[in-house]
Amino acid sequence: MEHEATELVHIVKGVAAPVVIREQRSRGLSFQVWPAASALCSFLEEKQTEWMVPGASVLELGSGPGLVGLVAARLGAARVLLTDLPQAIPNLAYNAQRNFPGDGGAVIEARTLRWGVEEDVAQLAQDWSFDLIVASDVVYYDYLFQPLLQTLKWLLSSSPPQDRPPKVLLAHIRRWTKDTKFFKMARKSFQVEVVATYPPPPGNKKPVVIYSLAAR
Repeated sequence: MEHEATELVHIVKGVAAPVVIREQRSRGLSFQVWPAASALCSFLEEKQTEWMVPGASVLELGSGPGLVGLVAARLGAARVLLTDLPQAIPNLAYNAQRNFPGDGGAVIEARTLRWGVEEDVAQLAQDWSFDLIVASDVVYYDYLFQPLLQTLKWLLSSSPPQDRPPKVLLAHIRRWTKDTKFFKMARKSFQVEVVATYPPPPGNKKPVVIYSLAAR
């Protein structure tokens, strides 16, 4: 079965080349760009010098089609790892290759990362270390709250002792009252701070809130 594909073009502030994303919305949640992703891209564009060191290594959790990670690469990240469930990886790899065709720019990889699966995190830690972890619109299903937080704990603790733990940015639009449960859970293990707020995107009544998370 063929799925209809559409293109989203994101203009990166201060950069000549845009990021072009293939979406396949009929395939499900992981094949479309969600509103908080665009806000997180804007935040990175505006606060790049505060959150990304030159030549940074960036991990995107729940990448979907990979917009945030690819924008980070456009902004100067040297290595970007896009992660999601196995069915999303071919589209992620397509978008990575389309925007960074191996012409001497950033190194981009798309890889499976199942939240709450320690083996997946351990395999990543063998090959990668990260300066920044980004995620957008990932606080969605409540049964994934604990696996997501556990994955973040493992990632922050996997840094070599001589390195600083990676910074974490999470962009979120509150949709349900249950969302507050996630942040209550997060505050038990992380220092959670609001670092920016963006106006509600079209079709939404709630603003996009950008959070930083740091290990306690």
